[in-house]
Amino acid sequence: MNIYDPNKIETIEPQNFSSLLNEIKKRPLLFLPKYSIWSFKSFLHGYEWATKQNNIDFSKEQKELNDFAEWIKEKFEVKSNQGGAKIIEFQAFDERAALDLFFELYQEWRRLKEPKV
Repeated sequence: MNIYDPNKIETIEPQNFSSLLNEIKKRPLLFLPKYSIWSFKSFLHGYEWATKQNNIDFSKEQKELNDFAEWIKEKFEVKSNQGGAKIIEFQAFDERAALDLFFELYQEWRRLKEPKV
């Protein structure tokens, strides 16, 4: 019989937005009600709202997400007003695969942004 021991619970304390995304990638259903790009998008909206409610500056993260969405449009040559999540879902064909693709594309985009040595 398993007995609940609160001292044995692993806590997740992301140090920044990027580390939060890494935690979500590792265990999406710990953060999201459904393994879906749309659940993830809702989580991000909630995260943004919570930062504003607590007077935490989210502008750097918002700029990063906007830049990423613009890169998605360029990468897939989308000229319409479609958002990044919709573009990714179209490329992946379903919302579950779209979440996986989001993380792959986000890593690719971050690598491209890294300064060349």
